[in-house]
Amino acid sequence: MIVAVDPGLMTGVAWYNAGDVGTQQLDVESFYAFVDAWRDDVTQVVCEAYMISPDTLRKTRQLWSLELIGLLRFKCWQLKIPFELQQASSAKKFCSNDLLKQFGFYRPGQDHANDALRHLCIYLVKHGSLEMPT
Repeated sequence: MIVAVDPGLMTGVAWYNAGDVGTQQLDVESFYAFVDAWRDDVTQVVCEAYMISPDTLRKTRQLWSLELIGLLRFKCWQLKIPFELQQASSAKKFCSNDLLKQFGFYRPGQDHANDALRHLCIYLVKHGSLEMPT
């Protein structure tokens, strides 16, 4: 199973397993439990990178995103699961809501899950598990 994550106070999670796609939006403690339950079923983790910039310091400090990325890195290290970061801007440029709809992945009203799906789509297309619609 490939898991993609949009970390934050409300975390979007998307997964791909044998052609099936699922999503969830989880608060921080629910996300801890989700990650803690991983065993041999997770084979790859893709996560949105959280970049700290001067704007970050002026606007808001979302430390929970960094903490969740650290949790993911640790769990992936512990279980020997490959871990990959992707830029949010790349995911949004590559995979619009319209493209998510074409894939049949779009989740109305679940912005964080849709952001995780964007990262999942990039990974799946890049690795040949999903073809771009024509």
